Amino acid sequence: MLTVSMKLWDDLPLKNLKRTKKIFLFSTHVFAEQEMTAKNAIFLAEIGDNNGRPFKSRFLQAGLVKYDFGVCLLKKETIDKFVNTFINQPVIIGHKDTIIERDVVGYVHNIWFSPEDGWFWCDGTLRDEEAIKLVEEKGFNVSCQYRITEYTNNEDDKLHNGNPYDKEIINGIFEHLALVEC
Repeated sequence: MLTVSMKLWDDLPLKNLKRTKKIFLFSTHVFAEQEMTAKNAIFLAEIGDNNGRPFKSRFLQAGLVKYDFGVCLLKKETIDKFVNTFINQPVIIGHKDTIIERDVVGYVHNIWFSPEDGWFWCDGTLRDEEAIKLVEEKGFNVSCQYRITEYTNNEDDKLHNGNPYDKEIINGIFEHLALVEC
């Protein structure tokens, strides 16, 4: 077990998490003088309030992304252009194209990039007991959904880290953060 005292969410070290079969094993951190439990890179506060349980999670990294229509390059500079559209977006269980109020189990509050691990991170609040149990007991992770609003075709057959891609994403709009089964 790892316990550290911290003042800022973005100071949490991920290098101390142990990874096996794509699942991050249990680690504990302290934030605002309370325990934070990490499961699958979701840090969930041990204590909540009437608004729910605070969480912190990495959710997006630049690179190649596979879609039904092909492989797309998503650069950090592109994510920087639309990442703030993720603030105040809902957290839901599983991905859905149409979200109604009863689907919402929390909200995203803040976004930042960590140059230490190369990931975009968010924090927010989970206000639904089922969602909290899925993270704590079933090991659910997060997945973000965004709508691509602009792209270009890779007509020059460029490579990213030696891998071909079909399109480059130029812009987008975030829609939600989903809790998903690993």
